[in-house]
Amino acid sequence: MPKENPYEEWSVQLKRYVISRLGDRDLAEDIAQEALSRLWLRLVEGDPLHNPKSWLFRIAHNLAVDVVRRRLPAAIGIEALGGVPDPASVVPEEEWFRTRGGDVPRAELLRRVPAALDGLAGPYREVLVGHYRDGLTCQQLAARERISLDNVKVRLHRARKHLQAVLERQCHEASGL
Repeated sequence: MPKENPYEEWSVQLKRYVISRLGDRDLAEDIAQEALSRLWLRLVEGDPLHNPKSWLFRIAHNLAVDVVRRRLPAAIGIEALGGVPDPASVVPEEEWFRTRGGDVPRAELLRRVPAALDGLAGPYREVLVGHYRDGLTCQQLAARERISLDNVKVRLHRARKHLQAVLERQCHEASGL
């Protein structure tokens, strides 16, 4: 059953959205209030909006972008680029993945993938390998496996979930927890 006043629900969603973008609860409330005010003015003026919720979120997004731009330092001149390091000389930090067993280095996780793939049932392994290693589309996999496109998508989804569970279990066991 639809709510009589969707604006209250949109307001909560809007605040969450802006907080996720800016990380500032007070600023998010101000932006959400401003966006809602602008929506209200448009509606009071009789301006028909095809999708008011979409319009509202677009306005909030634009307001958040404006805030970020105002906080940036003045435009960087060509002289300032001399202080920017060469991307090839920057050593990337090791990437970590969060699992139920704790954070795991990317290299460790990748080392475990072949064994985890071997533990998957054949149909799941085939669609994962075909899609990610061989670069086949879902349509191509459907033709190759002689199954429907929907079946390929379901298998891919389940295969990812099974692979994730196996990897998390392996990492959890390796950590001794």
